Amino acid sequence: MKLARFSVLLMIVLILACDAPRENPFDPNSSNYYEQKSELIVSRVFVKQLYPPFNPIANAQVIEPNLNLFGTTNAQGVVQFEHKAVDSLLFMVSAEPYFADTLKFSRKQTNDYEIFLNAKPAVENTKFVSFFNNIYDQFSITSIYMEALITDLDGPIDISSVRLQDETYGFDTLLVRDANNSDLFKIEFDLRDVSSDLTPEAAPELNFHLIVKNNNDDRVIKGPYVIKRVIQANLVQLSPTISTVTQDSVVFRWVDPELSYGYVFNIILLKFPTFEEIAYKGIPKGQTSLIVKNLSPGQYNWKLQVEDRLGNICQSNYIIFYHEQ
Repeated sequence: MKLARFSVLLMIVLILACDAPRENPFDPNSSNYYEQKSELIVSRVFVKQLYPPFNPIANAQVIEPNLNLFGTTNAQGVVQFEHKAVDSLLFMVSAEPYFADTLKFSRKQTNDYEIFLNAKPAVENTKFVSFFNNIYDQFSITSIYMEALITDLDGPIDISSVRLQDETYGFDTLLVRDANNSDLFKIEFDLRDVSSDLTPEAAPELNFHLIVKNNNDDRVIKGPYVIKRVIQANLVQLSPTISTVTQDSVVFRWVDPELSYGYVFNIILLKFPTFEEIAYKGIPKGQTSLIVKNLSPGQYNWKLQVEDRLGNICQSNYIIFYHEQ
């Protein structure tokens, strides 16, 4: 009987104990709340140039958008972030003069990440001019000449191609790297290569763009490039005339076309059989003769050019003459 009473009392105590209020340590409103903080890790991002010697890139902007992280690389090309542990990281990197890049990494045990940026080719100087060639009275050729000085921090080897394009006519041509200067690219083409029905008067209406491509297919587009003028002047050479034999000093004479804009004259001699070119350039507008002394004996061709301030040229046909001492 006493054992039964004790069992009933014990059950009552247990029931009352279970109903008693308790504080949950995981409840932020309880007095014994304990905040469990995630362990933070430090990740380092190394931003470098794409090609050897893989120089560091300072002042590169690095963003991890998923973790709202932002930083700038130091002089050693390094930026570090403190963040919670994650399975992967997404880095968006940009710096001038480089192509921006976005890379996703699985988490590494070292927490070190390398990103290599490709340098943008820099089009530093360009020459885009026309040549109007008066070959015969009823026949002429208009040529377009393009020259571009292009540098790349990754070196000339990173430039895979340089092209000149006109979208209106679907024209596309490849510039050639100069044999003596790996940063210089050139091309000369007939205006009729763009379209067979184009006349010199239509050349200023064309818009060309330069596309410089790197080995990894990154590219920069520059332009538009426009021909400002095609000089269609009637150039008359007075002396020496065809097959003239000259002695002592040679007197070159011509007629001034009296154009309405600024220009100069150039006299170009081509000596045979060596094909040596001798040029007398920058002869002022209005001057119609030039005396050349001490010319070595031989056969020569000479032509007259008119060049405007933009570099556009109109040139005559060659005239052959012979010089004796």
